[in-house]
Amino acid sequence: MDFYTSADKADKVINLIKQNRDFTVPPLTEPFDFSGPVTFLVVSGIGTIRQYTVTVEADTGEGKFISF
Repeated sequence: MDFYTSADKADKVINLIKQNRDFTVPPLTEPFDFSGPVTFLVVSGIGTIRQYTVTVEADTGEGKFISF
């Protein structure tokens, strides 16, 4: 297991992609288990990487937007 700080996460991901000549962008076709938070790393066309965490709650019918 490797541990990386947020400062070197982008470099680590880019290096992993460069080392894997067979890398292709995986399609988001598989179902996700949203019973807990799900974290995505999104790589832009220019190589910047952002991390997003998605948390899903059951709809209570009450309108609310907590954060984005």
